Amino acid sequence: MTGAVALARTRPAVSAFLGTAGVNGLILAFGLLTGIISARLLGPDDRGEFLVVLLWSGVISNFALLGLDQALIFGSSGSLGRGLAYASALRRRVAVQGALGFVLAFVVNLLLLKGADQQVVAQAALGALVVPLNAATQLRINPLLAGGRYTSWNLIRLASPSTYLLGLGALAVLDEVTVTTGLAVLAGGSAASSVLAVWHARLPKKSAGFTPDVPALVRYGRGTVLVTLSYQVATQVDQLILGAFAPAASLGIYAVAVSVVSALDVIRLTADQFLFPRYAARGWIRSAIRRNSMAAAALVALIGLSVLPFARAAIELVYGGDYVAAVDPLRVLLAAGACRIGIAVLGAALRASGHLSMVTKTQVLGIAVSIAALIVLLPRYGVMGAAISVLLSQFVCFAVLFKRIPDRSSPPGGSEA
Repeated sequence: MTGAVALARTRPAVSAFLGTAGVNGLILAFGLLTGIISARLLGPDDRGEFLVVLLWSGVISNFALLGLDQALIFGSSGSLGRGLAYASALRRRVAVQGALGFVLAFVVNLLLLKGADQQVVAQAALGALVVPLNAATQLRINPLLAGGRYTSWNLIRLASPSTYLLGLGALAVLDEVTVTTGLAVLAGGSAASSVLAVWHARLPKKSAGFTPDVPALVRYGRGTVLVTLSYQVATQVDQLILGAFAPAASLGIYAVAVSVVSALDVIRLTADQFLFPRYAARGWIRSAIRRNSMAAAALVALIGLSVLPFARAAIELVYGGDYVAAVDPLRVLLAAGACRIGIAVLGAALRASGHLSMVTKTQVLGIAVSIAALIVLLPRYGVMGAAISVLLSQFVCFAVLFKRIPDRSSPPGGSEA
């Protein structure tokens, strides 16, 4: 009987994991297709400008919520009702933070695009629109994730990339793909997700039988800001610095290598999305977390090795001859990807048990290693130097977290002392 009960409990978890992995795979495929379209029709220079706006707006978008997206999952404790109650209590705060994030992203985009004409202003504004739209979407869908409503959560996540792909495809047919029109359909995709989220996840006016502890949730959220921001910066510092200080074409070529590696990143993303809520609700022990992290890293390394023999021919066929130079950094980034999935497993466990400062300090160390390596290697080796800096920083982060992870988690819902 015990075995039957365990099997019955395991099947929904496996189904949820596979469904989420499938949706992540679709999102990845859509991203690869839109990347190919933009690479072929824009060329390295214009694609580099497009990516500069996209990358920096994405960083600001994640920072704008000040950790409330993660806090909603943490505070829900596996309950959809609690999550929606918290979301309802936070809606005004999220709206204000989204608006402030838009202003910040708009100014940063203007500075990076180095212009003030009407076209540049439009590009900066369209890129910045992603910030408030993403804030509105996360407010609604994260309670669905925390409550185990994986089907609804996944369908809403699909709205943005699928709308963007359709819009960019239509522009390609009309031969109207530019930096401005590309950013316009990207903003349209974010708006589609927001509308669907608002329609599907209606927030209650009052919480029945539960009083949201908003100050405690905000404190937890602020504690995760450095974790989330440091993680994103640690995994994108190479592209961010290339976009800010190197020719646009360098980022356009380097991004092709990154996009190929992102095919493996679906494993990391799925692991984090699946493990974080479960660790937060059930806890964990160190030996199991270490095994999981090593197994995930080994899987990604094996997949990466199988990709290498076909990389040059595939890039030339799919992206065009202008992007063949992406092959060399790709080899290094594939090795870094194995470390990254290990970090994702360890980081999900530590965040779920409230050990936020450990993750933050490790990621900051990784950023410092990456920046130091970029200063030395980028002027001499270009995009190859950027790739080496990523490998060094990811290896350091994985080794430190693997060594320092505690023996077991705090009680579910606990926080770091």
